Amino acid sequence: MDILRSEITQVTVVNNNPLVLSLAVKSITSKNTSIEGAIILNSTNKNIACVPSSEEFVAGFAQRGYFALAELPGGSQISLTLDFNTTLPSGDYLVKLTGWKTNHDSSSFTIP
Repeated sequence: MDILRSEITQVTVVNNNPLVLSLAVKSITSKNTSIEGAIILNSTNKNIACVPSSEEFVAGFAQRGYFALAELPGGSQISLTLDFNTTLPSGDYLVKLTGWKTNHDSSSFTIP
């Protein structure tokens, strides 16, 4: 089981047309980690929107990877502004941060 690497301490809905969230994210380990994407889940845990890694790149012979949305140094806190390029109806949702072979936090928020 992977160790949880980050905690979302605040979610703010900046805009809903398109959906833009501002997240305060705190590292809860001393290890540096990459945040590679974010997904929005509805009340039935269905994935309804995402912000994937920004761009694919090729690193050497037959190796592919993605640029991270953010690097989170161990023991630090960062602010992320994420544009999901979609509009969602009023309701309760969950935003979850993603990373390759890492575990990140999720947090609930409401669109009025």
